[in-house]
Amino acid sequence: MKKLLALVLFCTGCPETAGLQCPAKTSSVGNFNISFLGQHDAGECIEFDGGADGGNFIFTTDSALAGTFCVGNTASDGGSQVWLMVVGASARSSDLSATGGFHFGASTAATTGICGSCLISVDESFDGTLMAGDAGATLQADGGLPAITSITGSLVDQLSNQGGGACVVNADAGVSCNTPCNDSYTVQGNPF
Repeated sequence: MKKLLALVLFCTGCPETAGLQCPAKTSSVGNFNISFLGQHDAGECIEFDGGADGGNFIFTTDSALAGTFCVGNTASDGGSQVWLMVVGASARSSDLSATGGFHFGASTAATTGICGSCLISVDESFDGTLMAGDAGATLQADGGLPAITSITGSLVDQLSNQGGGACVVNADAGVSCNTPCNDSYTVQGNPF
């Protein structure tokens, strides 16, 4: 069940090549080791085994991957956008707020294997901030950014049972999943 970490948005990356992937008209603001730490929030995804808590879905230990953040005036209105590039994954873009904030979202079609044979879809949100020291990176008058020293944020995977009814994995063994539910992670990115 712990395979959900960044199911939609991320794959493992390769630090040596991550910086080579910025889209046209953008430039890298840095290569980062992006770490995810699972949070035990209300409504988290849990597999129940015979009525007992059989284990949560999230990683409770730190996991990390390599990624590159790129910035450019690529929005349809000419405004600033931030791009996240991870080797083996589709590029994600977001408008960039004046204080370095961003939002990446993604979804998967319903699939089995996450919670037995139940049809589960995942909606993912990664909200964060490009940091310059202890504050969000403020856009400069020329549209540029100060040196980015870290990334902070949160990632939430929202799981929904598209088959309707209870998500029972094995009725004979009493195994079920508590969908709809969320897996939440704090995110920290440090330059490498």
